[in-house]
Amino acid sequence: MDGVLARKYNLKLGIDFFFIFTQGVIFSALALYQSNAFEFYSLFALLFLIDSIWFFIQIIFSRKTYLDFETKRHQEHMVAQVNWMVANFITAMIMTVLIMHRPKEQMTTYIPLFFAIIMVNTILDYLLNRRLYFPIGITKAKRASVFIAARFTSAFEGGKFDQDLKGKIDAIHEIIMSLGLNLYSAHQIEKFGEELDNSDKFVKRDIAQISSSDIIVALLEEKLSTGVCVELGWASFMGKKIIIIVPDEFDLHKIPMVRGLVNLTYCDVIRYKDLGSLRNNLRLTLQAFVPKMTQNA
Repeated sequence: MDGVLARKYNLKLGIDFFFIFTQGVIFSALALYQSNAFEFYSLFALLFLIDSIWFFIQIIFSRKTYLDFETKRHQEHMVAQVNWMVANFITAMIMTVLIMHRPKEQMTTYIPLFFAIIMVNTILDYLLNRRLYFPIGITKAKRASVFIAARFTSAFEGGKFDQDLKGKIDAIHEIIMSLGLNLYSAHQIEKFGEELDNSDKFVKRDIAQISSSDIIVALLEEKLSTGVCVELGWASFMGKKIIIIVPDEFDLHKIPMVRGLVNLTYCDVIRYKDLGSLRNNLRLTLQAFVPKMTQNA
């Protein structure tokens, strides 16, 4: 499977290089023909057409990846790619029809119209496709998103999810939703084990959701979860804000790697005695973490 993915990735890089090189050649030719309206705008139409073909191929390669990444931001990015492709294809067709409609020697009379078409394409392109000009996550979200990291696979006892742990996770969900924040939780998606996903799907989903989140809330217990530790590693590498929830008696000195997160990223540790203190402490901490612009949106 890894070999298949590597070949697919290398093929995509080769296709990208081909289109970038081709567009570079066309841009060079544009400089040579800037005083010849027919050749100049014919090349410009070809440039729009090649760009739309390139994005069509990109969409074919990326579609499954974006479907696997079950977040709104990734879906918006796919829509932006489609918008870009359609806008450039329509522009190429309009310019081609105009070029074919007017004799070569009279092409200069169409220069203002071609200029207007290109400017409209540029403005429309920006309005529709801001996600392609600015990386995912740079624009301000209306609501902050919170990812929940807590034991899952190891929480099953006799085929049933640990009810004590479920109560804590439900309490965390409740606080996050009561604050009007977006919630990413595998426990919620897979209904605490009633609808389990395979590892190929949930690993991709977790990476995408952590990437799209503003805050990671990790519930640690004496019985440590390998999955939670991996998710904390991803989150710290991405520079995410992290809230670690531990019982009062939990000794963080047992896991110095977790203690070291405070030196690597914005990390806070909250302790609790019972569900009441867990809810209260988490609410206060989240309210301090969430940007004011998000709370007031």
